[in-house]
Amino acid sequence: VSPAGEYETDEGTVKSGNNVTADPAVREALDIGIDRQKIIDDALNGVGTPAEGFTSNLQWGNPSGFEDGRKAEARALLEAAGWSEGSGGIYEKGELKCSFDLIAPSGDTGRYQLAEAFAQEAAEMGIQVNVEQMTWDEINTEADSSAVVWGWGQYDPVILKNLFYTDEFSGNGTANTVMYSDPEADRLIEQAMDANSREEAVEAWKQVQSVTADDHAYIYIVNIEHSYFVKDNLDISVDTQIPHAHGHGVPVINNMKDWRITE
Repeated sequence: VSPAGEYETDEGTVKSGNNVTADPAVREALDIGIDRQKIIDDALNGVGTPAEGFTSNLQWGNPSGFEDGRKAEARALLEAAGWSEGSGGIYEKGELKCSFDLIAPSGDTGRYQLAEAFAQEAAEMGIQVNVEQMTWDEINTEADSSAVVWGWGQYDPVILKNLFYTDEFSGNGTANTVMYSDPEADRLIEQAMDANSREEAVEAWKQVQSVTADDHAYIYIVNIEHSYFVKDNLDISVDTQIPHAHGHGVPVINNMKDWRITE
């Protein structure tokens, strides 16, 4: 969200920001212009559902909801913001080319394929996305100045604090890597953290998502569907299972106390 520059943090001077993705028109164009279902079909063989927010199946979720695949409208947004089509069909603004790096973790085929499919969609709007693969150590160094294919799945809404709270930015590539900052979002996050009831907290977390939606700080692509093999005589209690994360957050064994072996 922030332009490129050097910023002082508790860990010293860090490189952060990106002059292309700092332009809200670029972020909005990508968000409304990509065809999520096509990306899912191309990258994941159609296994998954389009995502327009962090979650839609948890109580605190509040995705904005909009129609995607609007490439003509996306191009119009770019042109209204001063971008013009240059060589190779890529938009330019002065000497700045509408191009940025998108990093996928090395060895993660699914995220790499998502990155490539996303890049193909972006190219149809005149935006050049350069897909890179790096180790997590390298990603943590580059995450504050380059786009990353993140994979989330936390059950706890506190993840929204990690993503949007101004003071979460540390420069180490692990929290608020986009340097998002909005006083109203900060106030709502603090309200949620200090809430005296679940209902109050949930309402505040929902408002956080509403307040931040128009900034398109993150582009949500897919909710991945996971498959599990369960023995016929094992009842894992559908009644107490909750949506669970892919390898972190809330694992598949979260309700193991309710599992029963049947005859």
